[in-house]
Amino acid sequence: MLVIGNFVATLVTNPIDVVLSKMLTQHPNDVNKVKYKGLIASLKTVYAEEGVWKFASGLHPRFMFNLFGAFMYLFMYNRFIETVNKLNL
Repeated sequence: MLVIGNFVATLVTNPIDVVLSKMLTQHPNDVNKVKYKGLIASLKTVYAEEGVWKFASGLHPRFMFNLFGAFMYLFMYNRFIETVNKLNL
């Protein structure tokens, strides 16, 4: 269930991360050349110029990173609960 939830969350939030990366890498000093302004406008621009498949770029590494983080969280949580139970708190 953890893997499915992680995959769904990654699918839903990856387009926002793609747009965020594009917004952060544009040159901020020249206001006339700012291409991505705001979330919705940037989503429309990326879709119009690069297509829907651009939103899937970087999906695999992000999924693997999130999955690793989730497993580490569960591992640490399990160790914490075991330690607390041993101390009889």
